[in-house]
Amino acid sequence: MLRLQRGPSLRAGAVAAARADIARYVHMLRLDGMGEGVADGGRSEVLRAIVVCPGLQATLVYRFGRAVVLSEPRTETGQALRMAGRLAHFALSRLTEMTSGIRINEHADIGPGLHIAHHGTTIIGAVTMGSNCNLTHGITLGRSGRRGEKAAPRVGDRVWIGPGAVVTGGIAIGDDVVIGANAVVTRSLEDRAVAYGIPARVHSGRGSFDQVVYPGCDEDPARLESLAKRSGTV
Repeated sequence: MLRLQRGPSLRAGAVAAARADIARYVHMLRLDGMGEGVADGGRSEVLRAIVVCPGLQATLVYRFGRAVVLSEPRTETGQALRMAGRLAHFALSRLTEMTSGIRINEHADIGPGLHIAHHGTTIIGAVTMGSNCNLTHGITLGRSGRRGEKAAPRVGDRVWIGPGAVVTGGIAIGDDVVIGANAVVTRSLEDRAVAYGIPARVHSGRGSFDQVVYPGCDEDPARLESLAKRSGTV
């Protein structure tokens, strides 16, 4: 799982994560029959994804803000640039929130390949999230709001979260989990759980393999290992 680290690799990590996000959106557009992908040199499709996908716009703004937050400049010039970056991120994040309803906290730690399918009141707090996750509209991920509780959810890889879902508190969501529409999740979920309802309850262990697709998913060793465990062969 890619994480942005402080130091010389910060810029490279931010760029790699952003590239994975863009590739994911282009891949989804290709599945919808909307043109060529990054692997085919389709720069116009990359531009189209950035222009027409509010979720990608919000994600790229988050990547920028995250890189700025993690930066540790040691010179006065660097510190001034960091302050300018924070002001620019503040303005961009407010603009994307006004136009799309999507707000991603720059203190969230989110792996590459994030896909937000639709715009509209999507709030992501200072959570930890794995790679290649799918989010939809109207969801809330963050602290529970209870007195004294500051922990936010830890979400695994390849998780699909449906419209209107609420996931709060210091809970752990495993890999390949499906959280159904309008579910309220306040307890941890194991790998490959399919949960829905208020409060959310686990109804199967089929996982998100049919919902979450991304470039190279059929050859991804981690996904294949999880799929094998679902099938009972490991």
